[in-house]
Amino acid sequence: MTTTLAVAYTIEEALSELAKNIIPLREADFNSLGAYNYPPRSERPVSLKTEDGERELTRKEGVIVRLHLPEQVLLFQMLEPRYGPLEHGSLERQLQACYHPDGQLYKEKVLIPFWVYTGEMGRKSEGGREYGKVVKVEPIARPSQNIVFEDEKMQQSDTTDYKFVLRRSHIAIPTKNGYFDRIGDVEGKGDWNGEYQDENGRSAVGCDGGSGGRRLIAYAVGPLLRDDFGVLGTWRKPS
Repeated sequence: MTTTLAVAYTIEEALSELAKNIIPLREADFNSLGAYNYPPRSERPVSLKTEDGERELTRKEGVIVRLHLPEQVLLFQMLEPRYGPLEHGSLERQLQACYHPDGQLYKEKVLIPFWVYTGEMGRKSEGGREYGKVVKVEPIARPSQNIVFEDEKMQQSDTTDYKFVLRRSHIAIPTKNGYFDRIGDVEGKGDWNGEYQDENGRSAVGCDGGSGGRRLIAYAVGPLLRDDFGVLGTWRKPS
């Protein structure tokens, strides 16, 4: 792994660096459920520098962190030519991994030390909340400087927002806070810690293995959340 830091000034540049330097995903490390057993890593540390400061997008051993939901979707799209269609595992698939014998390495290496988005989003509707699977995002960026000298590099702020395109399909999400023992057709113990919308009424489902991996902890938070322990839960799309 090279220690030379790649500094990007736009999220597009940062994602390109991560895609170019990703440690190759090994076919043997996808389990029978479709999950990649490890959090994706970069061979080169990558940092994003904006008007709000600089943040590392990789941590110890190159693990890719601090990408919010739409940035993760865009990175999956960049990786598709090499690895085929990739996506976030739904909450139902995450629960299955926690209790299936073939999902234990994924649980140990991804869900217990980190947390992941599931690629499912909710929005306000006339009936209350409506969930769908994210299939496409479109970034909306704005320049942070509109006048620069010829020896200066134009910088852009981090992407301010995104357009999300959701698939209208059945999404299995707990309907009340607290303990659950099933999601969709999958049985398993877990806790639903509620839904927290952003200022636009959007919420994105995430989960982790909880303390010691005894049960799945699930919740819905803003899709633009960044966290030192938020990694890419990488799955094959179901055939």
